[in-house]
Amino acid sequence: RRFCQKVQDSGFQLQASLNQLVDLSRIEAGETEVFLQEFSLRETLRESCAAVTRMARKQQVHVEYEVAPEITTIVSDEGKLRQVLFNFISWAVSRSPSGEEVKIGVTLLEPNVLSVKVSDTGPHISDPAQVFDPEDKPNAREPNINELGIIIGRKLVELMEGSVTLQNRDTVGLEAEIRLQARPLKG
Repeated sequence: RRFCQKVQDSGFQLQASLNQLVDLSRIEAGETEVFLQEFSLRETLRESCAAVTRMARKQQVHVEYEVAPEITTIVSDEGKLRQVLFNFISWAVSRSPSGEEVKIGVTLLEPNVLSVKVSDTGPHISDPAQVFDPEDKPNAREPNINELGIIIGRKLVELMEGSVTLQNRDTVGLEAEIRLQARPLKG
């Protein structure tokens, strides 16, 4: 049974890698469109966190999220935002040591700008901006599946006219902030 589980996990990992590469090539070829619709951001975030539950349990990392109460539904591309959230949360979980926590917080900065912060407890990175441009580093290794995911996530956010910043936290870990034009609608 353990052997079958490892084969299945490897198959899922390979499928995820191939899907990431296909997504990246579509984005770079300009074949990706934004489809706006109204949806519950809280529900989309809950589903994204649930999707990483298995990986988080395996690494013994707790995932916690909070959405500002004034944010109910928003107008954006739900599918792309779900993928962005999944990619950044997965990356944060993969970076965090066992027994630690990944926190996601969503706030409203301006009437039409959301801030989604994903914080982990992994090691600091000397130049966080280089994570998004690994080919610019001399002697750089190939990005792993989770790093490829946040590179794609950043490109999707930019396609939705948003931005992503990555910075070291004061004590330990990184914080990714996704700012997104999302026209939140008051409940």
